[in-house]
Amino acid sequence: MSNKNQEFFRGSTPLLPRIAKGVALVGSTLLVFLLLASTMQALWWERLGVEVVVKTGDYTYPRSKGYWKTTIMKIINGMNTCPVNWDQSSIETLLWSISSSSTVFNFTNSGRSLLLEAESILSQNNNSMKSKLEAHLLALWLNYASGYANGYKVPSSNGMLSALDIILIAEAAWHSGDKNSMENAKDLVEYYNDYWEGKMPDYCAHKTREGRK
Repeated sequence: MSNKNQEFFRGSTPLLPRIAKGVALVGSTLLVFLLLASTMQALWWERLGVEVVVKTGDYTYPRSKGYWKTTIMKIINGMNTCPVNWDQSSIETLLWSISSSSTVFNFTNSGRSLLLEAESILSQNNNSMKSKLEAHLLALWLNYASGYANGYKVPSSNGMLSALDIILIAEAAWHSGDKNSMENAKDLVEYYNDYWEGKMPDYCAHKTREGRK
């Protein structure tokens, strides 16, 4: 996947050590999650050997669930993606990286089946709060694994939060099974993913206007 005038992904995938499945139940308040996240993050980064190599244009920033869903569907249907020329192999690499790091996602498929599995998760919008959280959380993981979230934090009542901070909070909430905790986490993940929409340059719209000249 390459384009001299557009951003592309290369290099070794960001990889966090796998945390044992079955996180202990945690309280429902965001403060409790943040305390847990701080402790877990310290343990993770102590052993972390991550290399993220991303060559970017001016349009790399965290993207919404809708962006990742549309991008994956375009790849499945053989269409070009925007703003980066993602292909099946690069998305597969991201998903396998997520699977080896996340305590929520465990992908077993490959190729087109893997992309269909991811698209199905991103499309979840039923009455299950756990499914809604999964959909937004996978988008956040894709932002993190792709490097799109690098350096981006959002303001909150508990200070500035990074993508990793929010991943830890959301995965703890998912494992807790508490509906209110999962809803709070879902809102926080969605807030991060969508925070940048309208605040950053729209490369795709720019290229569309350019093509009409």
